[in-house]
Amino acid sequence: MEERIGPLTFISNFDSGNLARVERVKSEENNSSSHEEDGTTVIIPDYDYNVWTAPDCAGTECENPNRTWFYFGIKGGQAGKLLRINIMNLNRQGKLYSQGMAPLVKAVPSRNKWERLRDKPKYEVSFFICVLFSSIGFDLI
Repeated sequence: MEERIGPLTFISNFDSGNLARVERVKSEENNSSSHEEDGTTVIIPDYDYNVWTAPDCAGTECENPNRTWFYFGIKGGQAGKLLRINIMNLNRQGKLYSQGMAPLVKAVPSRNKWERLRDKPKYEVSFFICVLFSSIGFDLI
């Protein structure tokens, strides 16, 4: 899959890439932050996308209904902008993230090595994971 949606191009047409679908989340007019009733700050990203992964081992004789991982790339965007990716259809992985695990990201050409995201991913019981990543403007793989 390689699909341009808005200013970003999502790719997974490489070995083990498993992106199945992408949709842009409708953004608010004011891309800033707001406050919840309890006083916490809610950050509104510059780019906001929902993504769905293909089943594990999709297209092989070992395909199964599980969705336990994700691997895809993103090209484009502007440096200093905030990107939120909501991965919508993973199997429950909450225990991993509650124990300090975090997705890996590699931003080329500026950071050509894999690094864990610094901000803790948010997840819900239904299970989806929300990842915020700033300083795009280069390719994320």
